[in-house]
Amino acid sequence: MTIELQKAEKSDISTIKDILKENKLPFQDVGTNNINFFLAYEDADFIGIIGLEKFPEIALLRSMAVMKKFRGNGYGKKICAHLLEIAKQEGINEVFLLTCDAKDFFAKLGFKVIERKNVHEIIQSTTEFSSLCPVYAVCMKINL
Repeated sequence: MTIELQKAEKSDISTIKDILKENKLPFQDVGTNNINFFLAYEDADFIGIIGLEKFPEIALLRSMAVMKKFRGNGYGKKICAHLLEIAKQEGINEVFLLTCDAKDFFAKLGFKVIERKNVHEIIQSTTEFSSLCPVYAVCMKINL
């Protein structure tokens, strides 16, 4: 299983928003700021999407979604691992995320639960962190 991540183009924004809506994930600020989404492929098959909101040396992992017909086959793990490798290559040292229902999934990838108040201010000021995700969302972090 070889996953390729292609950086999304402006023409992909509406598709990304539709996938996020379908999966009940934040979509309102997609296409703005410094949020980069990637389209995941295995050969010609479109597997899913994942996003990264980057700042100097830190980033916020934005919503990841695997298309329904590919779920349960390890694609989410591969997509996330590939994105973290890209982030590391781009000089990112820490990646944060918020999740309501995937804490165990991300813990298996090495993310640790942290208190929201311990997150860098620049991450706390993102739209996802400050208004799109509910206050009960679990905050997690991984050092790269």
